[in-house]
Amino acid sequence: EELERLGRVASAVSALWRARVGVISGAEVSEAKDFEERFGAEVERVGHDTLRAYVEKAPPEYVSDGRERLERTLGLGGTETGKLERVLRVYAGIKALAEDRGYTAVAIDCFPFIKQTGVTPCLALALLNSEGMVAACEADLTSTALMLLARALTGRSGWMANPSAIRGDKLVLAHCTAALDLVEKGSIATHFETGSPYSVAVSFPGGAYTIASLSYDFRELAVSLGRLEESGMLSAERCRTQAVFKLEGSATEILEKAPANHHVMMLGDVSRELKEVARVFGLRVYKYGG
Repeated sequence: EELERLGRVASAVSALWRARVGVISGAEVSEAKDFEERFGAEVERVGHDTLRAYVEKAPPEYVSDGRERLERTLGLGGTETGKLERVLRVYAGIKALAEDRGYTAVAIDCFPFIKQTGVTPCLALALLNSEGMVAACEADLTSTALMLLARALTGRSGWMANPSAIRGDKLVLAHCTAALDLVEKGSIATHFETGSPYSVAVSFPGGAYTIASLSYDFRELAVSLGRLEESGMLSAERCRTQAVFKLEGSATEILEKAPANHHVMMLGDVSRELKEVARVFGLRVYKYGG
């Protein structure tokens, strides 16, 4: 068991070391240089025009495969055929782009993309992550790094989300996308902030989870353990997928010590493994609540 655990740690180190990440954005990402220096990685910015070209020639087999998996996992209730087709072409375009350029992960600057196209990449990211291609929102390289670690340490996707409410030892995380391989049950919904098609409203399996956040200069890692109490679209006033965790310590500490806004949820307790990966890369680690 210890050898298997160390094997996962080695795989996680390998997933970050010399990672090749495509960031779909109209502007340079400020933390790209620090990401490259810390992990010996490469970050390549991809303009929206380049992505649009891939979307226009999206492989039809990718589109049909994506539709079938969404129908099987979430159902297509409440969707409009034309809007869903546009969303699925975004998925197919990003997938083809990543394959052509050999990316190990992608991140997209969502809100400018939504403004330009009228659709969200939420479903595209849900599909890509469930296939093993790490795909993050908001061009966030800190979450991209943690999602690469989640995949290597747990064999499943990580969930990137925003702290949305804190009450005592309870933390509510929320976001409009989640990988299909994390889903217990769910549905397709409109995007929270914009009402655009389409996002993901799902619940997760119960149990223990590791919750982590990485600083924008890639020097500090914050870790907490929590037990999932409930999840799903619990409120219409937040991003569509929400999860309530009971933490080991006070959740209010997150307000004081969180190194970044986004946190990534990982299945099970992998806090020890995260600390060992952090040691390899020279990151300072602290635990919420002690």
